[in-house]
Amino acid sequence: MKTTVYYFTGTGNSLWVSKGLAEQLSEKTGQSTDLCRGEAELIPIAEVMRSKNPVKCPKGAAGIVCPVYQGGIPLIVSEFIEKADLTLPDYIFIILTYGAYTASAEDLIYDQLKDAGRAPDYVNKIKMADNYLPIFTPPSGEKLDSLMKSAESELNIVAGDIAGRKKRIPESGIIADLVTKFMYGDLIRKGHVKDKKFHADENCNGCGTCAKVCPVENITIEDQKPVWHNNCEFCFACLHLCPKMAIQYKNSTKKKPRYKNPEINISDLMRKW
Repeated sequence: MKTTVYYFTGTGNSLWVSKGLAEQLSEKTGQSTDLCRGEAELIPIAEVMRSKNPVKCPKGAAGIVCPVYQGGIPLIVSEFIEKADLTLPDYIFIILTYGAYTASAEDLIYDQLKDAGRAPDYVNKIKMADNYLPIFTPPSGEKLDSLMKSAESELNIVAGDIAGRKKRIPESGIIADLVTKFMYGDLIRKGHVKDKKFHADENCNGCGTCAKVCPVENITIEDQKPVWHNNCEFCFACLHLCPKMAIQYKNSTKKKPRYKNPEINISDLMRKW
């Protein structure tokens, strides 16, 4: 049975989960482990959303893997749900990667899919390094190693659940709902234009890495400096993956370490489209 995983990622956490799921589901169901040509396929949501054509998800199992942003989900993922035809898959799963707190993001994406005509069968989350640099400092060293081991254990459980076609419907409390309403409401109102607070400092050499890793092609290099074009997904890929640590968000990130999932190469995060 074919498994299709649609994913959105900035610094690699959700891509790491997507790759792990595809590999494990192939093994658990006796399918090919070739992620490109086999029965477990990875598809970047950002690439799908470049096309104006409708998205018809194939038969079998279909999943969405994405990070939690401000107690909700990336805006592009919401747009993907509105665009996608999910009538053919016989099993739909959602996996959210998060750092500190999911609030009611699980409920939010469940309700969005339900409103789109097909409620998911399984919704779960995997805790990983938080890369929201304005507030958090990403873990490193032994702390990051421990977090990755824990995430791998969670991934194994999730993959087993999905292979066994288990059901899991989220239930968030009132406080979580209020947190999402407050935080995610801000992202909905200002999300795409929050890039006005990004800038490149004197260390920028115009290499263009930021433009290459931006999943939605929101950055161009002009006069050897990045320019943001108000279509931001707030994934922080440009800031974290700059080889010179030259991109800052307001004045809150200057001295903070950057983050990339340690199991994902930067070339994996560069657009192929």
